[in-house]
Amino acid sequence: MNFREAAADLDCLQAFLHEHHDDFCERAMSYGKFKCEDWGMEIKRRVRHRRRMPGELARDAGLTAEQEVIRVLESILDRLVSAMTDRFSRLRDLNIQFGFLLDTKSLLLQRVPDGADDTDTELR
Repeated sequence: MNFREAAADLDCLQAFLHEHHDDFCERAMSYGKFKCEDWGMEIKRRVRHRRRMPGELARDAGLTAEQEVIRVLESILDRLVSAMTDRFSRLRDLNIQFGFLLDTKSLLLQRVPDGADDTDTELR
């Protein structure tokens, strides 16, 4: 595998992760629920005690346990895509600048002007 193929594969992976972002979260959540039910575990949110300001009576309505897990999964996928973008930007730059050198078929079949009479000839 060369850097041109690696850059193309990484771009496709990023597009796939971006496109199926919600599907991954839903499938992971349903699989987790299934395993919890299979093992007889109850899904509960951890109770956190929060200080209230004087005179505050109502407790804030927080996220449910399922919503919290989905929020965390979505943030993980977002972080993964942004890390891939950051880490492989040099690879993409190399592909933009020098990737054409690895495409020998199109290089060999390109038409270039002939020096004598400005007619095109094929490189072979």
